[in-house]
Amino acid sequence: MTLPFAKHMPFWNQYETEEAYKTFPQNPHFSPLLEVNEDHRELVAVGLMESFYSLLRAVKDLRLDDPSSKIRSIRSSFAKLEMYGFDVATPGSRIDKVLSLQDARAKNMEERKCLENKIEAQENDTRKLEEEMVESERNIMELKRQEAARRLIMEDEKKMIVERKPFEMPEEEEEENSSRKRNLEETHKVEDVQVKKLKEEVERLQKTLEASKTQKHKLEKEQGELEHVVAKVEEESDRNILKLKHVVAKLKRSAAKLILALKSCVETIDQVIAHIEQEFTTTVLAPW
Repeated sequence: MTLPFAKHMPFWNQYETEEAYKTFPQNPHFSPLLEVNEDHRELVAVGLMESFYSLLRAVKDLRLDDPSSKIRSIRSSFAKLEMYGFDVATPGSRIDKVLSLQDARAKNMEERKCLENKIEAQENDTRKLEEEMVESERNIMELKRQEAARRLIMEDEKKMIVERKPFEMPEEEEEENSSRKRNLEETHKVEDVQVKKLKEEVERLQKTLEASKTQKHKLEKEQGELEHVVAKVEEESDRNILKLKHVVAKLKRSAAKLILALKSCVETIDQVIAHIEQEFTTTVLAPW
């Protein structure tokens, strides 16, 4: 092969003895150097040779975590050397492989992150559902407590009415009436005003008694209705709690299955990422 310059520098004999040249020998034609000043051609050629083997070392030292911009810059540099007749197919292939593995790993890691976010969201939803279940049970128990307290109040009111004796006269009034009666029997002179007052008092006591009976009957009716409502509410509450527990348990089972499936996907992705890293080690970092 005729070169556009004569090899006068000792570099040529020296580099041909180096391990890098023996491993990956190159015979570039350097034809673009015909456009360069003849006195500078050999020096530029030496620089190109140094650049090529420096880039080979850079490819050898590549890591999956290296910025893709750095790797693309190396590939661009090899493309320029190719114009001078350097064989860049092998290092170019490895660079493309690194970029491909980087892209595959990035996509899998992004998918893994999405799955982890879904797992976290599902766990949060399950925890929130359990908290809402506890809060619902607490509210229902509070309603039951309020109904029980209301029932006790009704019982106390009923007891007070039963124990009340509005139709009985106080002892002093009874003694006074007895004395009045004796006086009337003795004198046989009852004034019309006193008789009228006594009749009015009797009527008042009778009305009070009737009102007490009516109030007692009303309270008994209200208590019966309240007990019926309370029993119905408690029955409905218990039924709703059972339904809610059933729904929550079903949702928790579904959530557990979903979380298990998502975690399985994460493990699969981890295996894929590990395989990508292993492939990088066995192919990109393998000897030339």
